[in-house]
Amino acid sequence: CLMIRGPPRSTLDRSSAASDVYKRQALNKIKSPLRMIAETKPEYMMTLFGYPEWQTYTRECLDDFYALNTYIYSNFYADNLSQDVSSFYTHYKTWFSKNLINTFPKYGILGFDTGMFFLDAINKYGTNFENCLLYTSPSPRDSCASRMPSSACKKKKK
Repeated sequence: CLMIRGPPRSTLDRSSAASDVYKRQALNKIKSPLRMIAETKPEYMMTLFGYPEWQTYTRECLDDFYALNTYIYSNFYADNLSQDVSSFYTHYKTWFSKNLINTFPKYGILGFDTGMFFLDAINKYGTNFENCLLYTSPSPRDSCASRMPSSACKKKKK
């Protein structure tokens, strides 16, 4: 198991370009030697843990990520190999006449998902949907689908 040390304190701002450059340089510096070790010493069973921003490096690093059994922690993830994500990229390009920006998180996907969540809530519960938002999804602590009595949030009449 290998974890890369964080950037110097002067580059701790997550949005700073210097921090991103540092992380890319650190990855580029270690991936070839680690890949050589992984291929010559498979008994080591290496696993690499990476920064969330590494999701944006998949074009140039995907083979290395697979070879090094890489895990990337993230609150946001888009599986670029899935048919749904690929379809979203195609539709995005059609709708906006440009490619989705390769950032972390994928703001285009996050915005779409957030918009769909609220549009679905408005469709189901009408303009007072905010009274029901806390209760439309199950809690990890609960075994039931809602923590609010069914009479509290009635579906919108069509």
